[in-house]
Amino acid sequence: MEKLKFGICATLSLTLVILGNRRIGMYPPIGKFFSPFWGYWQNVERTKYPPALEKKILGLKDRVEVYFDKNLVPHIFAQNEEDAYFMQGYITAYHRLWQMEFQTRVVAGELAEVLGEKALKFDIRQRRFGFLRAAKKSLKIFFQNPDAKRILLAYTAGVNAYIRSLRPHQYPLEYKIFDYAPRLWSPLRSALVLKYMDWLLTLPFYNQREIELSKVLKKFGAKVANQIFPTSYPNPAPVIPLSVSWNFSPSLPKAPSSVFVPSSVITQPLSELGIGSNNWAFSGKKTATGAPLLASDPHLPLTLPSIWYELQMHTPFWNVYGVSLPGSPFVIIGFNEHSAWAMTNAQTDVADWYELEFKDNSYKEYKYGKKWRKVKILHELIRVRGGKSRKLTIHLSHYGPVIYKLKGTSPPKGLALRWVGYEGGEEVLALWKLNRARHYKDYRKALKHYSSPAQNFLFATQDGDIGISHYGRFPIRWPDQGKFISNGSDPTYEWKGFIPHPHLPHVRNPKEGFVFSVNQPPVGKGYPYFLTGYYEPYRHKRLKTLMESIQKATLEDCLRLQEDTKNLHAASIMPALLKTLEKKLMSHEEQKVYQILRKWDCHDRVNSIASTVFDKWWRLFHKEVWEDEFGKKIHFLPTKLFTVNLALTSPNSLWFDDIRTEERENFSQIAWRSFQKTVKALKKQLGPIGDSWQWGKARKIHIPHIAKLPGFGQKGIEMGGNLHELKTCTQKFSTSWRMIVSLENPVKAWGIYPGGQSGNPASAFYDNGIKDWKKGKLRRLRFFQKLPTNLKGIAAVWRLSPLPKEDGGQR
Repeated sequence: MEKLKFGICATLSLTLVILGNRRIGMYPPIGKFFSPFWGYWQNVERTKYPPALEKKILGLKDRVEVYFDKNLVPHIFAQNEEDAYFMQGYITAYHRLWQMEFQTRVVAGELAEVLGEKALKFDIRQRRFGFLRAAKKSLKIFFQNPDAKRILLAYTAGVNAYIRSLRPHQYPLEYKIFDYAPRLWSPLRSALVLKYMDWLLTLPFYNQREIELSKVLKKFGAKVANQIFPTSYPNPAPVIPLSVSWNFSPSLPKAPSSVFVPSSVITQPLSELGIGSNNWAFSGKKTATGAPLLASDPHLPLTLPSIWYELQMHTPFWNVYGVSLPGSPFVIIGFNEHSAWAMTNAQTDVADWYELEFKDNSYKEYKYGKKWRKVKILHELIRVRGGKSRKLTIHLSHYGPVIYKLKGTSPPKGLALRWVGYEGGEEVLALWKLNRARHYKDYRKALKHYSSPAQNFLFATQDGDIGISHYGRFPIRWPDQGKFISNGSDPTYEWKGFIPHPHLPHVRNPKEGFVFSVNQPPVGKGYPYFLTGYYEPYRHKRLKTLMESIQKATLEDCLRLQEDTKNLHAASIMPALLKTLEKKLMSHEEQKVYQILRKWDCHDRVNSIASTVFDKWWRLFHKEVWEDEFGKKIHFLPTKLFTVNLALTSPNSLWFDDIRTEERENFSQIAWRSFQKTVKALKKQLGPIGDSWQWGKARKIHIPHIAKLPGFGQKGIEMGGNLHELKTCTQKFSTSWRMIVSLENPVKAWGIYPGGQSGNPASAFYDNGIKDWKKGKLRRLRFFQKLPTNLKGIAAVWRLSPLPKEDGGQR
């Protein structure tokens, strides 16, 4: 019996030892993870701020001092440029190492290497798109310039100095959860971070738009497709004011006599629309201080950790403050002692799909004109954790990679993608020069190096200049080229070069006294080249009206604009919708809802019940109008603006008839029917009419962890705002950074983002900015002109010095 007891105990002990050090599926080794010596307990921060530090680091050239303020923002004071970027890399890795690496794995298609088989499908998609190949090409271009090369190498050295200093118990928590170790950084990783933004800001929308509109083309024909999806809308207020004239007349390509209709169109998941941004600047003539006032709030996916990392870098040659992308040097949006800059997404199409006809099922040759061209075949290996590596064959046409092979086509067909992001550019050099820019001419010189993603670059200086440039690498096309899938067999559909730098739209000190961009069309009809812009006009019309009404702009005015919740879409259609309601036929609940809507001022405030009702009503109404004709396979439905105009000008249009019924419906009938469904649906979803129907409670915002780890995000955030408002806010996208800069002497600035400086979920600075952010508050940004002598408000100081190689050190 004693031997049996001993055998059972020994077996259990051995089992616990084995299980404690072995992964179970995707779960980390239990013993290692819960170990008090190097498991997750080591990530619980014992102090609120980093400890004071005096240290020698291999890789520095001179002394560096870093002052962390009470929001954990580092203020780096270096004696030379290389040390500044070295410390940017070191400190960003100190706070965001796992995020930096994870994002590059996402864009490169290397997740299966650490997450296993479940990430393989995603990796295959990323490899077919070729973001890793594109980043390698960009890096070659970056390295052709000695300044860009030395900065990337300095940043990389800083990241690696921090990685080499770590012991396993110090790894960020996510490394322990997924049970792998950080790998050393490289300049390619930084190129991938920039390519990640290139992908995020250009491909998801236009990638699916062309494909979805091609479905509309196949079903309804070119005339109807162009009618219900017009390229432009009347009375625009473009980025570049209509008062600007153009003194060039380029020769443009001619369109084919007929629209190409693709053979087959793929079905793909639809991404939520929401990526955009606001920015504007008042000239000194229109501000209370007499100095230009610049404001920025980019709208991007909300995640924890945040997409941004805030910092200041000071050298004897320049002094810059703002937000950076973890994994990439420079400040992306920010200011220096002389100027400020910000970007919004340009919304100009820089990618086209081409249907290719292949010679046979080997997909080795495709038709081009009267000849057959050979594809370039690449072989890539995807490593899979816990499984066999996957060999992937990729076909490259001269347009770009063949992403999809179309089923049921004879001869075989496929879709190839041409994208400006594959071309490569000098973004590193552009950002380096922009961070140092003092005057308007410096800003314009910096943009000459910029290629992608296309942006509206806003700029203001202490000299009194304001300006905006619609900038990127834009293909020369005929009007509407690229709206649908193109004929890859016809050389006519090739891009005819790119719009030259001097011809790109820009304006300096317009007579209006302000400039702004909110993703609206870049130019009016007088501009000689074809440039697209697909966002609906509600935001930019609202902003233009408000800016025109302000005579002497202040910080408070800019805050009011950033927090404006006026829903111009609702204001344009609500009177017509209310007229359709059959008051005599209403139930008691419907009468109450009607009275709430009748009194609404069309502001989507956090406590507005009417906002919840209208949002649901419009969604059901819009679906009822279009889904009967479009069916389930076309995910793009006509815009709000087109549908509103149709209701107001043609209420008896055939589009309002539900073809699934025998009756001939009109606008009024569809509106009334969808209103009844709205009240029933909201009552079922939210209960009786009351506080639960308030906009903030009914449409709660969630900020997930970047890897969707449960418990590491924030749920249930109540906010006002909506998609087509200045306070842009959906459940996945919102203002990722708010900033206002007054170009006084010295510069004053305010800002905030929905997150915190630390990437550690156990830190007090993981999400500490959300509370003020959701209330619309900004923090005064501490912008030091020189080394601080008064340490009030400084939470920690690092004093770092170089460690000679012969002394050893962090390797």
